This record gives sequence, structure tokens and C-alpha cells, in this order.
Amino acid sequence: MKKNKKAQGGPAIAIAAIFVFVAVFLVLMLGFDTVDANHLGVQVKLGQIKGVQDAGMQWTGLFTHVYQYDMRTRKNVIDMSGDNSAVDKTGQAVCNHQH
Repeated sequence: MKKNKKAQGGPAIAIAAIFVFVAVFLVLMLGFDTVDANHLGVQVKLGQIKGVQDAGMQWTGLFTHVYQYDMRTRKNVIDMSGDNSAVDKTGQAVCNHQH
């Protein structure tokens, strides 16, 4: 009579395959970079600027870092009380004192 032999090392091969799959997945995920909305990304690879990246997720590679810069405009508030009650077209305070 012949005995049914199961493949030896079956569980070990399955564990190794899962480990390889997880390792490859993690390495691939490290190559993606995300830029927030209203930001501009500058791609730097090994100290050299490689280009710009718009908002969103993009594959940039394993050794590329993306620096984000905010592109939104900021509102400046100017206090117009007291002696600075008027300004000229260049934004300089106009004194209303008579000499």
C-alpha cells in the first residue's frame, strides 16, 4: 500500500510567501507621496531637486522626499486707528498734523 504523503514544508512555504508579499507591499507603499490641497510639492531625490508635484498622491520612488509649500494667500490686517488713520497708495501712513 502507498501512503499519501503531504508536501513537506507546506506551512513554511506559505508563511514565507506571506512574509514576502507583506514586505513587497510595504516597500511599494513607501514610494508613494501625498501633497495636500492648496499646496505644491517639491520632489528632492538624494539632495537634488527632481521636479514639482501637484496636490494628490503620486508614485515618486523610494529615495524621493516631497517638501510641501502652502500656496494659499494670507489676509493682512492693518490697524487704521489713531495717527495711522489714512494711508497713501503705497501703504505709507499719512499724517494729518499741520505744521
